[in-house]
Amino acid sequence: MKLPFIVVFCHGEKYFFRYTPGHEDELIAVLVDFAMDERLSFGWPEVRSIMRHFGFIKSDQDMPGPPEPDPQATGRFDGAEDPSSPPA
Repeated sequence: MKLPFIVVFCHGEKYFFRYTPGHEDELIAVLVDFAMDERLSFGWPEVRSIMRHFGFIKSDQDMPGPPEPDPQATGRFDGAEDPSSPPA
């Protein structure tokens, strides 16, 4: 079975994402991780565009901007504890 894919051209870089039909929400989660990674040129405009493509949002007003940083966050988006952090 051939998997569908999305190619995103962003600031001279090319990002290639394959996904399983019916699991577009998992793709969006990965895109959010990419947008939050300051080392990458991939950002929130790209996430919004792809979410519009899949019909998750109809316009930019339907989706807030990037989440505010949480001072208590471990640096991981998945909410898991960072094993390198000392216990609280």
